[in-house]
Amino acid sequence: MSSRELQIAISRVLQTAWNDRPAILMEAVDAVEEAVKWALIALAAIPINLADARHRTVLSLFASLIEFSDCCVKLARLGAFTGIPVLGRSAIEAYVDLKNLIEDGAYLGVLELAHDKEWARLIEQAVEHDNPFVASLANLSDVEEHRSRLDARIRQTLADGVPKRMTKEDKFRKAGMSQEYEAIYGVLCAAAHNSPSALIGRHIDVNTWPVQFVVGRRDPAWVDSTTSALAALLRSAGHMVVAYAEALVPTTARLDGAIARMDAAIAHGSG
Repeated sequence: MSSRELQIAISRVLQTAWNDRPAILMEAVDAVEEAVKWALIALAAIPINLADARHRTVLSLFASLIEFSDCCVKLARLGAFTGIPVLGRSAIEAYVDLKNLIEDGAYLGVLELAHDKEWARLIEQAVEHDNPFVASLANLSDVEEHRSRLDARIRQTLADGVPKRMTKEDKFRKAGMSQEYEAIYGVLCAAAHNSPSALIGRHIDVNTWPVQFVVGRRDPAWVDSTTSALAALLRSAGHMVVAYAEALVPTTARLDGAIARMDAAIAHGSG
């Protein structure tokens, strides 16, 4: 994604993270909250075919992006800012998968392969390594049958030409979002992985003398930056999903109207 909106959001992330700007742009939070409402209305207007794996995954990823955005709004209103960039990271990952899956139906194999390999790994931990955290899997009467099915699906998926491994960087590159990966995603990951810079930002108040250690710091730096990015992601995702739905069935006035209202809410919050 190379939209001007997301480029602006990236700049805000870096500026707020490094300059620690004190102001919260609650207009941006209001805009995302309103956009979430209309995105849900749009989602409800799209016919859902649960038997179609690609279709249900597209809509599930869009729904997850909406939910992550809603959670960030709620945390912002509570002043619980620490979790916002962590959720923002999950939101942008959902967007990348959504974009790739809409543009390339074969990308479903990438997602399904990751799912199957993860379950195969957990079963291996339970059966062969007596890992107590997954002991219940080893006790299943049909665990070997599950294991055989997973192995067969993995072999078939690889035989179909799905890459054996696709990193996060690979996924962003496929989505045309290499710059977003190197900038905004890296900053959000630093927060999610508790990097030294994230820990200092959360718990060391360098604006006081003597410098103080704090817990529950209500630092608004991430509110503006992350909600601005979420607004851009929601807008782009909404339009992608509508275009995808139009290829299946003619869009309804309700769907088109909801997307238009979502656009208006985001434009108002970023104006």
